[in-house]
Amino acid sequence: MFLGVLIFLGAMLVLFLVINLFYSILTRNCPYLGTSPKTIDKILKEAELKEGQSFLELGCGDGRVLRQAAREYKIKGQGIDIHGWAILKAKILARGQSIEFKKGNIFKADFGGADVIYLFLTREILAKLAPKLKNEMKRGALLISHGFKVPEFEESLFKIVEHEEDLPGFQKRTYFYKM
Repeated sequence: MFLGVLIFLGAMLVLFLVINLFYSILTRNCPYLGTSPKTIDKILKEAELKEGQSFLELGCGDGRVLRQAAREYKIKGQGIDIHGWAILKAKILARGQSIEFKKGNIFKADFGGADVIYLFLTREILAKLAPKLKNEMKRGALLISHGFKVPEFEESLFKIVEHEEDLPGFQKRTYFYKM
């Protein structure tokens, strides 16, 4: 019985990964890749969040960064992702928090009201998104990019956080920009 359940769970995990990869290739979007709670904790501490701030997570996946920020720092916020199954999971896990999740295109999102924008996106998507961020982000807003630098914001870079835990190479740094 136990072995059967274990095989079933393993098969579901493989199926999930294959579907995620296929969907990402088909839509030319970022694959869903979660960040560890330890890394999220370090990023949020470095962000020095204040209660009531507006937090926007672009490409939020299951919303783990936004959910932890809401739980620990009492921020309000929104997560946007193109993956519908990830948004469903985020909504289920975020019940009772002052945050919302929606399936959507991050290139059509409104960035103007956000005090903090967090992203964990590929270099290619960051390069395409940078002009919109530059035009719409309010003065004084914080942009946090986990994993990849945003070269278009080099003059606004004020902090790089190194992660010591055993992470893939592209997750070893988080970049903080002040607009």
